[in-house]
Amino acid sequence: MIRMQSPDRLQADLDAVEAILASLPAVDPLGRLSLDAYRGELVSALDEARDHTEHSARVEAAFGGEPVVGNGGIHAAFLADVVGSLQELLARSCDPSGRAHLFVTSLSAFPPGVTLEELDAVGGRLFPSPLRRAITSVIERLDRLAHGTDEDFAELLDSLEPRALKAARDLVGRVCRNEGTLRLAQGDRMVHLCDAGLERAWRRLEATHVDEAPFRLTGQLLGIIPLGRRFEFRPDDGRPTITGRVDPDVSARYLEQLDLTGVIPHRWSALVERVIVERPGQAPVERYTLLDLQPVTN
Repeated sequence: MIRMQSPDRLQADLDAVEAILASLPAVDPLGRLSLDAYRGELVSALDEARDHTEHSARVEAAFGGEPVVGNGGIHAAFLADVVGSLQELLARSCDPSGRAHLFVTSLSAFPPGVTLEELDAVGGRLFPSPLRRAITSVIERLDRLAHGTDEDFAELLDSLEPRALKAARDLVGRVCRNEGTLRLAQGDRMVHLCDAGLERAWRRLEATHVDEAPFRLTGQLLGIIPLGRRFEFRPDDGRPTITGRVDPDVSARYLEQLDLTGVIPHRWSALVERVIVERPGQAPVERYTLLDLQPVTN
């Protein structure tokens, strides 16, 4: 059994074994048999490693600017803070069915940085893992944040959950306040936060105010679209119909009750989170998320 290694390292080992096999004399059948068995293990491990690399999360973070000193040295506090902020942003951006667990698997000196990988879900994947998709999404969103137009930023705000927005602000703020730079890459996806792009991202996030206020109300549930994670709710107090996102757990419980009973109560008590996003020179935007549903019996 060969321990999981990088495809490049395994390919190098395989090339070396095949070179030795090609040079073995015909009078050494035992040596050839042993190397053939090892070659088979390497081929299997290489296939698994390539599958893991293609479908599991692997992000390379490289740093520059003031926190980097000497020949590749980097301030430990800055490194820990940024990696922690990145982990939090990924956790807020990850599909609810996924796990946002990354492990440091290697360090680099030129440029200084770390490689973070998903190691607790190896092999057997047909599609990219939720965490891999989350990393791709984070890279794309940070790129739009730093290099996109104001219209791109407005669309980004509409798609981001409030906690993910706050996590992005924390990550970008830590890099900017320390006069550092950050490059994130996964496969062919890459974003470089530096210079004018980094300053633009920080100005946009710093000027955006997010206010969260959960409240409970009763009324009629007009509908839930579980896959689209959308809802419509008509309150009893006469206010306009509320529409917005649905918490994944609420969608799951709603579908479970529908499957078990086939009957959906007419009136509900709903816990709704209202988020108000304010930007200078723009009208406030209100968004709603349905956090809980309880049937009203009377």
